[in-house]
Amino acid sequence: MDRRPWSERVEAELVRRGVPARFRARFVAELRDHIDDLKDEESDMTEETIEGRFGAPDRVAAAAAEEYRRAGWVRRHPVLTFALAPLPVTLLGLVLAAVVLSLVTLCVLVAAAALTTGGFDPKTLPRWVKVDAVYFCHHGIRLLPFALAPLFFGRLVVKYRTNAWWLVLAIAQIAVMAALYKSHIVYSDEPGQSQWMIGLSLPPWEPTTHPALRTFFLPMGWGQFGQLVLPFAVGGLFAWAAVRRRRAALA
Repeated sequence: MDRRPWSERVEAELVRRGVPARFRARFVAELRDHIDDLKDEESDMTEETIEGRFGAPDRVAAAAAEEYRRAGWVRRHPVLTFALAPLPVTLLGLVLAAVVLSLVTLCVLVAAAALTTGGFDPKTLPRWVKVDAVYFCHHGIRLLPFALAPLFFGRLVVKYRTNAWWLVLAIAQIAVMAALYKSHIVYSDEPGQSQWMIGLSLPPWEPTTHPALRTFFLPMGWGQFGQLVLPFAVGGLFAWAAVRRRRAALA
């Protein structure tokens, strides 16, 4: 019978499964810390009790090795995942949100025209319906990407138990993009005079000589404030969940 401590047998099983030393050392250290905490609470805890509480070393090692394989890329390349990817991912999210919401809105308008007028031309719909559809896209594009991007990176941190500070770095970049993104509608009752301006602008947002650009570069309003708050709100929830899961990982 193997008389080695339970944690050493787990480490030996990890070595046999080819788990790298860095991950192996961190995992075993967390195991030992948790065992020490349990021994402080239960002074009569033996190796047999530990094995009964946590399971056989080969089963624990197999689960840890599988977790490493699933989370290997994210954990091995945190710089690529959380330092370099957030800006391109957020920009891609803006483009996809614009395309998807525009297509959805167009389909809804065509369906509404078919139901109300019998044709498939959205131009036959009342003006207020088309204006509301444009505003729906306007608000959706400016809010949806800045909620989904931190959701994506937060899920990675929680799922793969990455350090929460990487999420803070990703959220900071998404927030920068949220502060730079501008979407502004200039509405006019005169046909052909309405404008919808989308783009990125660097602060300070100083007025310019062109009237349309002067409106576009106005100081931050409630919509811009919402764009900036969303990444911190969503990312904060996942950072809190990541810290809690990390503390309870071995419970």
